[in-house]
Amino acid sequence: MSEPQLSTTQQQNVDAYWSKNVSLIRTLLAIWAAVTFIPPLFAHQLSQITIIGGWPLHYFLGAIFPILVYLLLILAYWKKMDDLDREYGLAEEEVD
Repeated sequence: MSEPQLSTTQQQNVDAYWSKNVSLIRTLLAIWAAVTFIPPLFAHQLSQITIIGGWPLHYFLGAIFPILVYLLLILAYWKKMDDLDREYGLAEEEVD
């Protein structure tokens, strides 16, 4: 079974949508990689610094901070994709 043919305008909309989608994913993946892989490189130096409650900074950057950032990345992706879907008329209808 073949796919339906799209008009030039429809194909441009599809291409623009996926271009923005891929750009968003690349940005979020770059943030994820930085938060995941950069702090361990400086763990020894960061262990000399303490934060609230006397916790070493390397512990915070390795255990607590990434989880918070990951949650924010999920929320950012959800919000941006919702906006992008609405922009291109692909938003799901809400059911009452």
